[in-house]
Amino acid sequence: MSALEQIRQRPILIISILGIALLLFILTAVDNPGELFTDSHTVAEVDGQKIDYMEFQRRVEQQSEQMRQQGHTDIDNNRMQAQVLQQMVNQLLLKEEFKDLGLVVTDNELSKAMLGDAPHPSVVRMVQQFGFPSAQELYDYAFNSNKYGLQPDQARQLQDAWTALEKNTEDMMLSEKFSIAAGIRWIYSDLTYDYTEDTSPGSAFAADIACYYQDYIDIGARECQLGLGLNISNVGSKISFGGSNNSEFIPTNMRLGASLMIPVDEYNRFTIAADANKLLVPTYPKQMEGESSSEYEDRVQKEYYD
Repeated sequence: MSALEQIRQRPILIISILGIALLLFILTAVDNPGELFTDSHTVAEVDGQKIDYMEFQRRVEQQSEQMRQQGHTDIDNNRMQAQVLQQMVNQLLLKEEFKDLGLVVTDNELSKAMLGDAPHPSVVRMVQQFGFPSAQELYDYAFNSNKYGLQPDQARQLQDAWTALEKNTEDMMLSEKFSIAAGIRWIYSDLTYDYTEDTSPGSAFAADIACYYQDYIDIGARECQLGLGLNISNVGSKISFGGSNNSEFIPTNMRLGASLMIPVDEYNRFTIAADANKLLVPTYPKQMEGESSSEYEDRVQKEYYD
């Protein structure tokens, strides 16, 4: 019996040989064989949430088109892709933070912002970039395409555009509900034009931090806007103008405010606002009646400077 006849009588051997040959072909023909066993639809993963490749490509194309419309011709594709990916990662991280804080955009809020009588200005601007006068018309073209005689591919593109518009609007509304800011500065104070051993310009570092929250609440049949704000300013070092080893506090201050906007009718609204301030550093002590100058200076040193 020939060797070929023996191989024909052993199908398992044939399958094994073909399988090994196919594997060797893949490993030698593909530049990065590992990519064959990975999720080709995922660009990145952040805390278990995947960034879809098609959505990433759509954002890159949208960014590229915007840059071309602005007159840019030397577009660095690699840099632009990195920027778009970073933006998408930041959006996912912010969304997780908003979720942990219990901040959500309800379906009713999203519907009003996009299809209400007074849509959000950013929605109007984005819709006009698609060539439609209103979000309602874009929605109608996307999901009632037969009425306008659109091809399936055209309808699918408009549906993708609507889905992206919904996502962008939701992200924008979430960022409007809660915002936080911080700033740092160097203070230089020159209280006199003539420098002596007793006087010299003072300097210090200070930082501010602020946060703001707003949401809509129902009071009776009215949808009212509630706002809460917190600002802590001048958190930093002391300042000295020379002449002594004592340094002065800079006026660190905390301010807390709240507001409630109540709509009266289509053209009028009523707003109630209140705020409170609290100085967070000691105030300079006053000399008490009957207190000698030396006693007063000792008390100032103990209560204010030490």
